[in-house]
Amino acid sequence: MSKTVVFPGTFDPFTFGHADIARRAEALFGSVVIAVAGSETRKSPLIPKEQRMHLIEEVFRDHTGIRVMPLEGLLVHWMKEQGFATIVRGLRNGGDFDDEWQQVGINRTLCPDIETVWLPAASGHSVLASHFVREIASLGGDVGGLVPSPIADWLARR
Repeated sequence: MSKTVVFPGTFDPFTFGHADIARRAEALFGSVVIAVAGSETRKSPLIPKEQRMHLIEEVFRDHTGIRVMPLEGLLVHWMKEQGFATIVRGLRNGGDFDDEWQQVGINRTLCPDIETVWLPAASGHSVLASHFVREIASLGGDVGGLVPSPIADWLARR
């Protein structure tokens, strides 16, 4: 039985680690919504939200089980409005677990019927973080080994 899970994030930029989690979630659940949030907590995102969504759609253009949607407002409220009940998140290390554990507690307080499933990062992606990619790209470094080609191409043109 297919069940849609939501993979939320700012994805600024979307990395090979994010892509791996989305593909594995698709294999497990059949249907994944990549919910792209703005950067309300950051003053200036590297990639505008609409552009991030477009680039992620390019990455998954051949995946019928993965779609991209804009995330507006509080995640759990948005999920209830959309009729979704499960969040999928990737974990790279213990620090991620600590942060995600707190987020699950808050989400359960706000919406007890929203569940979270964690997928461990593949070994090659356990050190990959968007903030590293942003820094490398801003200093003119090659990020082709860190992000899918549509994102790497966009960053190179930038």
